[in-house]
Amino acid sequence: MSLQRSLSPSCWLMIILFSMLPLLSCTRTDDSSWLVGQWQVTYNPAHDDEDRLIFLDGEQIRIEMSDGRKVEGHYRVINDDLILTLAVPKRPTEVHFRVSPDHQRLIFKNGAYYQRQK
Repeated sequence: MSLQRSLSPSCWLMIILFSMLPLLSCTRTDDSSWLVGQWQVTYNPAHDDEDRLIFLDGEQIRIEMSDGRKVEGHYRVINDDLILTLAVPKRPTEVHFRVSPDHQRLIFKNGAYYQRQK
């Protein structure tokens, strides 16, 4: 009797699901508790903003800008990508940062980066 005939359809389904687990883990949402706290821009090649990012529990964020304005939203971390979804007047806007491997820097696409305030 061949292996195909000896396994029930539910066994085959389980084999397929377990074989897909490595693929699902490639796009996992990471634990982001290490982000909670205040982060300040410490390198900004454009010299255009001096914002402060405040990460709160519940994946919420508040950005305090140097001119006194505040923007709120949500964040999530997927692999080494930090995605902010901000509530701005016209529509929600996504902002992406790359997270350094040691979690010490949040790097913007222009090379600017934020570090945790002590």
